[in-house]
Amino acid sequence: MFRVISSTTFQGGRRRRPTITKPNHGILGQLLLDPILPFMTTTRMFLSTGQTGGDYEELFMNGETEVNLSFRFLGDRGAEKVAKVFSKEDPIVSKVKTLKLEDNYIGDQGAMVLANALGSNQTLHGLFLGHNRISCHGVTALAQALETNTTLQTLSLNSNHIGDKGAEALADVLERNTTLQRLILNHNSIGDQGVIALAKSLETKNQTLQELRLEWNHVIGREGGTAMGQALEVNMTLKELDLSGNPKMGLEVVGVIDIATGLKTNVTLQRLGLTDNRIGPEGAMAIGRALEMNRTISEIKLWHNDIGPEGATAIAQAMEANETIEELNLSSNNIGDTGAISVAKALETNNAIQILSLRDNNIGDEGATAIASALQTNRTLEDLDLWKNNIGDEGGRAIAMALETRNETLRRVNLWSNNLEDPTALSMAKALETNKVLEELRLCKNNIGHEGATAISKALETNRTLQDLYLCCNKTDPDSLQFKCPPSCLRWIIEV
Repeated sequence: MFRVISSTTFQGGRRRRPTITKPNHGILGQLLLDPILPFMTTTRMFLSTGQTGGDYEELFMNGETEVNLSFRFLGDRGAEKVAKVFSKEDPIVSKVKTLKLEDNYIGDQGAMVLANALGSNQTLHGLFLGHNRISCHGVTALAQALETNTTLQTLSLNSNHIGDKGAEALADVLERNTTLQRLILNHNSIGDQGVIALAKSLETKNQTLQELRLEWNHVIGREGGTAMGQALEVNMTLKELDLSGNPKMGLEVVGVIDIATGLKTNVTLQRLGLTDNRIGPEGAMAIGRALEMNRTISEIKLWHNDIGPEGATAIAQAMEANETIEELNLSSNNIGDTGAISVAKALETNNAIQILSLRDNNIGDEGATAIASALQTNRTLEDLDLWKNNIGDEGGRAIAMALETRNETLRRVNLWSNNLEDPTALSMAKALETNKVLEELRLCKNNIGHEGATAISKALETNRTLQDLYLCCNKTDPDSLQFKCPPSCLRWIIEV
């Protein structure tokens, strides 16, 4: 499949529904994409808008492993009907392993009824209640159900109103529950009090939880960071921890230093999110020192932390020694060309990194050229995001030349919102003629004219690997271009 995203995509500031045009030596009819199709599989059953509460039992009796009733305005009454069905001791109902009830206006009453059913159910593995109206009272009932339930592995409560008291109720049951592996609590106004309780349970008795999501609770501060750092020093099961999104308070330097201390000895954590936590250069340096010792972290998110060139350099130096990090996000940190040059140096020797995001960092031509130089020797990077970096043709052409000559691993490149013009587009076109691995190229919101876009369209006549090309919001009329779908493609998707 080959896709061209045109400049008319954003008419009136809104994205238009995509259409499919099949190439057949002429203009054929267009078929609107049904937005539900990507979610339909043979193991999922969705409630259509025409079905009523009386049809719930039929859905559970279809023998499907997942029942998805999200976005259906069920409310508490609908939740009661669902609970009545999935609490039945029936061999067919027992085949349902995942129940999704997200975005349904379910409140505490509905949560309590679901909790009663969950307490006796011994087959459900995943319960998703995100984007509802559940407070600490409803969560307390669900926590009590986990005292007796021995099968639930995933509980998602994101975007509710559980607060510190709800987090404390869950923390208390985690000390005894031995089956829950994923707990998703982002967007719940949980502060230090709730995080300290959760951290204590991870530090002392819980030995099963593998994923704890607490991002975008907005009010977690350094005390919460310190508590979680202490838990990381001794916990032997947690694989993913996300504390991102606390712009009001932030973990700050003290909290991050304690987390970094925990990382030095932790041997299980693989993914860590610390985005938007005001850690600054000093916090980044502490993380960098920890990454030099840590041998398990594979993904770390540090964007929007104002770490600057100094912090980026510290992280980059750790990358030169670290052999496990596969994904690094340093976006929106004002690292400049100095920070980008340090990251580029790390790329020359690092043999693990696969995804790198440096978007919105003002790295300019000098930083982009350094990255391009590293791409000629790096053999692992697959995804490079340089969105909004004030890169001109000097940096753009350097990246294109790297794609043309020696790089054989990069599959996705994002140069959206820079200052690229036709010289870069011409170099990219030349690279596309020979490059055999690039699958996605984003060049939207630059200054590419008709000459550059035409060269790219011509290169696509022979290119056999590019699947997604974004050229929206440039200085050219996409309707005047003749994009010819290569013989190997299945279809064009053009947004108009």
